[in-house]
Amino acid sequence: MSTNGTGEATGHTIKGSKWDEDEIVDRVVLEESKVYSTSPRNMAVDIANSSGIVYPGACPSTTVPQDKDNITLSAEDMAVAEAIDAIDDLSTDFEIVTDESNTEEVPSYLTPKRTKCRNTQIPKPKSTAEPFQKMISPRTGSLNNSPDNNNPGPFPSQCAYDNSPESSMWADDESWDTPSYLRYDPERPILYPAVPPRKKMRQRVASLKHKVVKIARTDLDWVKEAMASIRIKAGEEFPRLKANSAESIRNGLKNSSGLSLRGGAGDISSLNGGGNDIFGFGVGIDSCCSQLSSRLGSSVAFDSSSTYTNSQSSHWALQQSELIPSCIIVPSTTSEVSDAISIISTIESCNFAIKGAGHGTVVGAANINGGVKFDMSQLNEIETNSEGTVTRIGAGSQWGEVYEYLDNRGLSVAGGRNGDVGVAGVLLGGGISFYGPRVGWAADNILNVEVVLASGEVVNANATSNQDLLKALKGGNSNFGIATSFDLRTFPQGEMWVGYLGQSIDSREEVFQAVADIASNTNEDPFAALVADFKFNSATRSWLMNHTVAYTKPVANPPIFQPLVGIEPQLTNNIVITNISSIALGQKKGAKVAYNKNHLSYTGTYGNDPVLLSKIFDISNATVHKIMPQINGGIKWTIMMEPFPALMDNFGENNGGNSLGLGAETGDRIVILQLTHFDDHEANDLVETELRNMFDEISSVASEMGLLRRFQYLNYANKQQNPIASYGPENVAGLQATSKKYDPKGLFQRQAPGGFKLGMHQ
Repeated sequence: MSTNGTGEATGHTIKGSKWDEDEIVDRVVLEESKVYSTSPRNMAVDIANSSGIVYPGACPSTTVPQDKDNITLSAEDMAVAEAIDAIDDLSTDFEIVTDESNTEEVPSYLTPKRTKCRNTQIPKPKSTAEPFQKMISPRTGSLNNSPDNNNPGPFPSQCAYDNSPESSMWADDESWDTPSYLRYDPERPILYPAVPPRKKMRQRVASLKHKVVKIARTDLDWVKEAMASIRIKAGEEFPRLKANSAESIRNGLKNSSGLSLRGGAGDISSLNGGGNDIFGFGVGIDSCCSQLSSRLGSSVAFDSSSTYTNSQSSHWALQQSELIPSCIIVPSTTSEVSDAISIISTIESCNFAIKGAGHGTVVGAANINGGVKFDMSQLNEIETNSEGTVTRIGAGSQWGEVYEYLDNRGLSVAGGRNGDVGVAGVLLGGGISFYGPRVGWAADNILNVEVVLASGEVVNANATSNQDLLKALKGGNSNFGIATSFDLRTFPQGEMWVGYLGQSIDSREEVFQAVADIASNTNEDPFAALVADFKFNSATRSWLMNHTVAYTKPVANPPIFQPLVGIEPQLTNNIVITNISSIALGQKKGAKVAYNKNHLSYTGTYGNDPVLLSKIFDISNATVHKIMPQINGGIKWTIMMEPFPALMDNFGENNGGNSLGLGAETGDRIVILQLTHFDDHEANDLVETELRNMFDEISSVASEMGLLRRFQYLNYANKQQNPIASYGPENVAGLQATSKKYDPKGLFQRQAPGGFKLGMHQ
């Protein structure tokens, strides 16, 4: 077997020279979808047969209908079959080998470990078919038992069944039919792919599990419309699809990267003139990515690129990075965002997600399976006006770099406390900062937002233009457009007294009282900020307290913190006078340690009372010990108690309002965040269920004490919660009205399905 210099097949070699990992995996998944490597006519017969025809050599219990010539094929059967065949032809980088040997056993690496067809034998070919020849060895990359690669012999022993776990590329509990390319059809020789190493196969199958298209779920409505008048009986000439759609598929795939179904079908929308492709998965998404790539060039990345890989690995939570987008847009200008949205808005099935720094825990909020991910990380400019009163920050920036830039100028802004967290997520969710008691929520300090609307139009929302949009963005999340930059109120800021205080869990009752006292006294001293942390590690089966203490003046041991720092014993105390970037960048380093783990969070807001804080800890402790034995590899759990003085509500009202709905609530509050991370991915559902049950119990206790508050901080919320509804009916109605005004077709409600939406169907 050989190919000529152009790669054209000679002898028995099908077009193509070498299997690519993407191609082999695509091929395998096609087979899972019951797409058969037979002639288009036989595929049509198969589709027409409700029981699903399986050719000899598959499972012993399955037989071919005896009277195939009398089967009437519908137009859609034939159209689907030919479309599949068109795609199938592009996935045939095989060697066809011939040898009139006796029946051989199916190689284990082409058959699931626990397949129903485990003992299936490949039949000896009939005279009308090419006989077998041996295949390319997955272990050696050369023809088996063939010293010169031109004298093939029988299958070697290594191709027989191998039951060892490392030999199987399939999960132990899966049971599939024999792959279709092992099924015999007299009209077409059997094709054996040159399989890549098993370890890589397992990795590719796992990573592409949610991504590869499934041809079997075909849009037959289009086929019926295109070919409604055509019916043919077996034996007559098989018709070509109208509009030459099979060739259209070929061209689209040939123009795509790697000839992978995942990557391409560039003009698949030509099948029906619209967004409904025959793949049935993220319908039209390949056309969407193709159009985006044509318009934006290298700003669109596919999974063969380092840009794609880097974006995927930049998510803090494992459950986010496991989602597999079809392509990733990494815009470097607002105009690129505008161009992308202009394309996406014309393809109804082109879903998307928006990632800033990737620190969110809600699955799908910043990543997507089979859709388009916007990675805003290159929109990271930071600049301050000459007066030092306004700082423009790109939506893809992180707070650590923002503070570092501003510290060098003796300035600061209200933003996130952890330097690893992104700018846009904090601001659009409300935003808690060390400066909160002084200036309010971070969102209250937004002077202007540059936004790309659903139409692709770029607008500015500020106090004089699009005021309603600005208010909606202050807590309304990414429901109205894609924010590309923020202008923030900037103020002089030098060093501060900030750091960590470690204490024994035995002192917790004193700490609860201190937290309540600080929350009340912050109304008198707005320079104080506190995050009281209670941390559990299942490895040691113990709790400890490690609080973040900040006083935003260069004053050590201010009186407001004496109720806390005066508690003995102190396990650690590294509170020092330094700048904010030192603490933010330090937390950024700490966050890196917890990457690629499952992170889940839950939140609630309560009246300020030390007795309630004690009850919250007790309920949480019981939950942790309940689930700990059920989680492989252990679990780490953090309870964060954050005082919110009533004075913070005034800043929103004085700066054009926000969406949070907190003006109606009086009194000091404590926001609780419970955050957990663990390695055992199978435990996600268990942990989320127990988190919900735990907060239901806390809410019941708080309600009985008259201390339950409705507010749920969006950036801390679990996917089971509804933080936007917690803003109150009046604010929700305002957000919905703003959405209808700036996004009348509901693009950001329908096609950006992740995160917290507005509860409206458009």
